[in-house]
Amino acid sequence: MAGTVKKLQFSEGTNTGAPTDLGLASSTIKIDVFADDTAYVTAKGSAAAAGDVYINTTTRTLRLYANSAWRNVLIETDPSDATKLIVKDLSGQTTGTTLTLASVITADRTITYPDIAGTLAVWNSNALAIPTAGNGSIAANIGANTLTLGGSSSTVVVAGNLQVDGTTTTVNSTNLEVTDQNILVNNGGNDASAEGAGVTVERTGTNGSIAYENALTSKWKVGALGAEVEVATISGAQVITNKDIDGGTAANNRRITLPKASTATLAGLTNKEATVAYDTDLDEPVYNDGSTWLSFGGGGGSTTANIRASEGAGTTTLVSSDNTYQIFNLSANRTLVMPTTGVASGTVYRIVNDSAFTLTIEASDNSQITVLAGGFVQLAALQSAPVDNGDWKMVEHNASLVISNPTTGGVLNVSSASTGEFNYSRVRNVVTFSAAVSFTVTASGDFAFDIALPAGALSNFTSNQDASGTGVFDFGGLAGGYISADTTNDVLVVNGTRTGGGVSAGRICGSYVVK
Repeated sequence: MAGTVKKLQFSEGTNTGAPTDLGLASSTIKIDVFADDTAYVTAKGSAAAAGDVYINTTTRTLRLYANSAWRNVLIETDPSDATKLIVKDLSGQTTGTTLTLASVITADRTITYPDIAGTLAVWNSNALAIPTAGNGSIAANIGANTLTLGGSSSTVVVAGNLQVDGTTTTVNSTNLEVTDQNILVNNGGNDASAEGAGVTVERTGTNGSIAYENALTSKWKVGALGAEVEVATISGAQVITNKDIDGGTAANNRRITLPKASTATLAGLTNKEATVAYDTDLDEPVYNDGSTWLSFGGGGGSTTANIRASEGAGTTTLVSSDNTYQIFNLSANRTLVMPTTGVASGTVYRIVNDSAFTLTIEASDNSQITVLAGGFVQLAALQSAPVDNGDWKMVEHNASLVISNPTTGGVLNVSSASTGEFNYSRVRNVVTFSAAVSFTVTASGDFAFDIALPAGALSNFTSNQDASGTGVFDFGGLAGGYISADTTNDVLVVNGTRTGGGVSAGRICGSYVVK
């Protein structure tokens, strides 16, 4: 206490002549109480001054006048432990009371409001701050209660990353807007947990679903929850069922292309009823009846194919009981003889050469049609028990064909006539032909002989101009001729003029119309 001067000051008007008791009676020491600051100043009789103190009975606080303002004084709950937080009792202060804590917190502190029933605002200037170092938490011990951030018209902004832990995250909003163009689900999961991941649409009826399933070609399925079906892709190998495909008007981007394969390849596939494909050997669409591939038809005949595998050089002779749909997988050139006895008029035979070799088809009169590698021909019997080339009609073909030794006959001044290979091709209803011929003229002057039409290109001529062409013949010198149509017998007629009789040879070429 050395060096310290203590002064005792008496207020003006105090009688210092009388004896003065300077003792303090502890039993009477107390702080005056008033209803508020105004009541204190009125009782004092002068303005508040620094150091004035009283107890406010309205707010139940200790009031101190300092720094030109009245201030509340807070008391620690445990004076012996300065680390304990201050307790401010706001009991009975339902409205209009603000508690401001001004401090620099350097260690964990807990502020408790045990009886709060209204709205509590915790504010630091303009933000609720979390220490910059370490982790912070808000209402970490709230338990099963609900923590509400903001009001119904407020906007709660999370400036950094947001991590929500727990079992269920519920978003009750009218519009959900996400800037990220990709949403990651099954984060941190594995292949097993990914099964069934997707989106479920809640309904009063059965919920809708988009779900992931790894075993599917497209990996996705959609539909009613629990009954989803696989999503169809553009290029994936999938089976599409229960669909009505309406392509509208055909256009370059509205067509259906059938899968293509050779006859042998199709035959090696597993049979499936009502399957459709395109047979590249037949150059036509075919379908499967559950046991074999069938043609859509074209003049009758059997549509069940008999595949003759690895037949080599030699001759195959068909009989009426044989299948009318024959496919040859040859290992060498071979000859096929068409049946006669027991074949009904109108019977159609489809012959396919599914090999790199040549298949020669003969009628019983030895007239021939050669089906080159990869070709086919469809022949229809024009009468019962067909015998010669004229008894068959070629309904369809896709290859260059050769017919040998067609029927010929003298018409005028010709005793005999024959041809070598009669080559022809047909485009729609026009047949182009060429052949080597030899014939014997009996007298000088005009001559004519006829040549039967090939079985695959018969015609019902109505004018002698339905056929035309030229001929070049050797009569000891070259001479010309021309071709016309015989409307009575439906044959080609070779016409010319020669001086003197004798054997002649030459070539003819021309075309005719199939009617």
